[in-house]
Amino acid sequence: MSGCPLIISLDYVPSNNVKGQGPVQVRDFIYRPATQGAVRPREVGVPSEGIGRIFLSSEIGTVFTDAMKRELTHSGYQVNQMEGEGQAQPATPVISGVVEKYALLEPGVFEVAASFTATKGDGTQQAFACEARHNEGVIEVMIKTAMRNCIQQFIVSAQEAAVF
Repeated sequence: MSGCPLIISLDYVPSNNVKGQGPVQVRDFIYRPATQGAVRPREVGVPSEGIGRIFLSSEIGTVFTDAMKRELTHSGYQVNQMEGEGQAQPATPVISGVVEKYALLEPGVFEVAASFTATKGDGTQQAFACEARHNEGVIEVMIKTAMRNCIQQFIVSAQEAAVF
């Protein structure tokens, strides 16, 4: 895999089995490794040796935000995108977060880790985190499956905490 950079275009299709309803707003997710200068905004983390650079065709924060919106919509929620620090609709939960890790740990093992903040309509906040690894299939499948599993962990935890 070393040599020329690999550029991946993900066609993300939601597939979680969680059901819900009601409105929810989603803010843009931040990709922490990029904001810290460890990687570029579209770059997947890789071990320092033996694997070439891997990029997505879109910024990873944007890819994760889009996946979150798609999974919530697939579950039955009415999702509204919030730009930056925009105003939330009254009584509507707002989801924001940080992609902490988006990395190929070694050939055949991909990991996603994210932290989430869910702000309820009354202004109270709850923090959540997820981590998911996948180690089967081509890299596109590993990425999509790890993201889906991480987001599903969040949705289930948020439902159990009565966020939405």
